[in-house]
Amino acid sequence: MPPSRVLRFGHVVVVAVAVTACAQSGDASSCRDRVHGNDYRAAAPVCDRAFARTGDPQLGAFAARAHYFLGEDDAVLALVAPLGDGRKGGTVWHLAGRVHERRDQIDAARTAYAKAFERHVAEHDHAGAAVDAQMLSASYWTAARYREALGHARASLEEAQAAHDAAVEGSARVSLGDAYYDLGFAALAEHEYRSAASLWAGDPAKLAQLKVKEGSIHENDHRTELARVAYRAALELAAPDDAGTLRSARLGITALALLDGNIDEAERYLAPVRTALDASDVHEGRIAYLYYAASAALARRALDTAVNEIDDAMRLEPTPDWGWDLEDLRGRVLEARGDLPGAEAAYRRSIDTLEAMRRALGVDELKPWFLGRRRAPYEALFELEARQGRAIEALVVAEQTRARDFVDQMIAGSALAAPGTAAASSVADGLDALRSLVPLVASHPPGPRDTARRPGARHWILCYFQARGRIWLLALAKGEVRLRELSASGDAVAALVDRVVAAPDDLVALTRLGDALLPAGALPPAGAPIYLLVDAALERVPFAALRSGGRWLVDDHALALIPNLATLTALDGPGDAGEPGPAVVLGDAAGDLPAASGEATRVAARLGVAPGLGRDATIARLRDASRARLLHLAVHAGIGLGGVRLELADGNVTARHVLEWQLRPRLVVLAGCASGASPPGTWGSLGAAFLASGSRQVLVTSRSVDDQVTATFIDRFYREGGASDAAGALARTQRALARTLPPSRWAFLFLIGSTGS
Repeated sequence: MPPSRVLRFGHVVVVAVAVTACAQSGDASSCRDRVHGNDYRAAAPVCDRAFARTGDPQLGAFAARAHYFLGEDDAVLALVAPLGDGRKGGTVWHLAGRVHERRDQIDAARTAYAKAFERHVAEHDHAGAAVDAQMLSASYWTAARYREALGHARASLEEAQAAHDAAVEGSARVSLGDAYYDLGFAALAEHEYRSAASLWAGDPAKLAQLKVKEGSIHENDHRTELARVAYRAALELAAPDDAGTLRSARLGITALALLDGNIDEAERYLAPVRTALDASDVHEGRIAYLYYAASAALARRALDTAVNEIDDAMRLEPTPDWGWDLEDLRGRVLEARGDLPGAEAAYRRSIDTLEAMRRALGVDELKPWFLGRRRAPYEALFELEARQGRAIEALVVAEQTRARDFVDQMIAGSALAAPGTAAASSVADGLDALRSLVPLVASHPPGPRDTARRPGARHWILCYFQARGRIWLLALAKGEVRLRELSASGDAVAALVDRVVAAPDDLVALTRLGDALLPAGALPPAGAPIYLLVDAALERVPFAALRSGGRWLVDDHALALIPNLATLTALDGPGDAGEPGPAVVLGDAAGDLPAASGEATRVAARLGVAPGLGRDATIARLRDASRARLLHLAVHAGIGLGGVRLELADGNVTARHVLEWQLRPRLVVLAGCASGASPPGTWGSLGAAFLASGSRQVLVTSRSVDDQVTATFIDRFYREGGASDAAGALARTQRALARTLPPSRWAFLFLIGSTGS
């Protein structure tokens, strides 16, 4: 089970509905006392009489509460009309929401909770409003509608803080942490969980729930021992009747045991889960149990049992978030059976479910798929196609995966930096910026799925795809696709990449990495440019400096990185109509990069324009370059709220701004530090934002570099004709510098986009 699902089982929601204030004498007093004593059977008729006689909204709210706990749902709903718009409307609407939720009338429940929130805010009942917002957050979160869940969770926290109620605030922080976690911000989630733990220090049961969440985060970060410790602590702290927390902790340990291959331990922790479920009717818990029971059966090679468990789970009509995972598991079971057509069909159903979730729910801000388990069915289907020699079909799967990776990386690259330390107001600003980015990225679609079925004859493309620990190479040329599995494993290649990144001048490592990634026959004739499509694991590779046949790869080929084939198809199109505007050059905005200032001055002189230096390197000047033939930036780049940013004289510019302002110079030269890198990968960088906005070519850097080194490189790049032939000039510059300098001085710049002008 994915860690986020373990978190969901431990979700903490305050459900108590407070009905307070003075009551009248007689029946009114009896009504109040019986409700406060939880004697609902006796309270209901007394409260009904008192409310009918007096019309007091508080007595009506007491009546609604009594009827709710007696399961008399129609009586609760009947009280909405006379009370919903009045003084105790918040309480009655909240109880109505609970009734609708109990009846699985989800839309009606959300409407009622929204009404309750509105009334509680009007009544200045902040604690009540916090609970309403939290119920809304939980409802949307269960449906995987994370955008709405996050908004309501934030509203819950604001109301809880206004109420000065530690219990409610702790619950609101957990709800917000859960939403952050499913959005991919684990550090933010940890921050909220720690805050909740401090508010709940004296409550072992609630601390047990937080331990489950802690274990989930550790598990997702592959810190398995820490995860195991946290889950076991949850078992020790949990109350005996807290079935949800106990189930979550046991399933968490089960997942770790299966990961370690310890089937006996997995089944030992599954047994009490099964026993508890037999005595209850917890729908999602039963699905989770069946998923893990099937996983354990697969590990024991009891394949018929595994299929039966999956079938039982599917008969329970799981949510899409479970459905895709169950079909992926079915695919693995059928593959183990040798039923490859059945496995392929199951993987396709899994992928179709994932794609439908994104289309239907609009959750492009989900946790990046290329980093998560949701890539598993894509890899499985790719490998099935590849091992059967079906190169085009494998390429289609790779393209479908990369199309999403591009969107996900860009969104993740614009997420919060160091989120656990940011002030609450800054976090809110950052999240607002992130949400505003989502539709901008979504407005740049990755292209049709069948793009990969029409590999063009104009280009030589090397497409690398990692699936289940192996790396495959698809070479596209002359309308044909050649498929091969690389001899080095994914782990071996990753170790070489780490070595090269740590020591970029290590010729032995560069040679071994070249041998691994550039097998005999993979390269085109000398002089032909190469487009590279790589997984996130290979984006850090300085391909220009790889050794092949005793030569640098760039000695024989100009290179460009593209996110997917659809982008290349778009780049081959006509582009913007009309003549581009003049070049724009900005440099040394902070006044502390003298080499960058000199670089910008020289570049501007070569291009025949006036540079914007220091306080003149402004946002307005940047926006003037929206349709320029060339934009050259020699300024600081940093990372913070909103992701990677350009630091100009009067403010910062992020990927969101590039897309929002439609900045699309034909060629962009980003000479600042790490302009082609971001925590999630290349496609989360500033350079990628320009490409997505419509630029044809973007020259970027892969790491932090000395401004003097960059200035020397850039001067040579323009002397080699970079303004009109970026790919060729970049290759010529690197070849020239490689004669006398190590790779660390010339391999850090690379081109994304088109190799043509």
